[in-house]
Amino acid sequence: MESAVRFLKKLPAMNDYEELIGNLEAGNYEEAFRNAHTLKGVALNLGLTKLGKSSSDLCEELRNGAPAGDISGLVE
Repeated sequence: MESAVRFLKKLPAMNDYEELIGNLEAGNYEEAFRNAHTLKGVALNLGLTKLGKSSSDLCEELRNGAPAGDISGLVE
């Protein structure tokens, strides 16, 4: 539990979300997938289920490149 709290405190310093947004805006879906995958792993390891679920869904949307539909709800 103590280590989870330590990592939770570091979460705001991670720049994966900002990189994800930038990569999506640039159409760099392979890198955006990697950013989403990192967020998914961190969220699930810390028990952040809502973030983990949306990150997982976003990973699946980006797995094969450009998303097939609107992903704004997953990104938010």
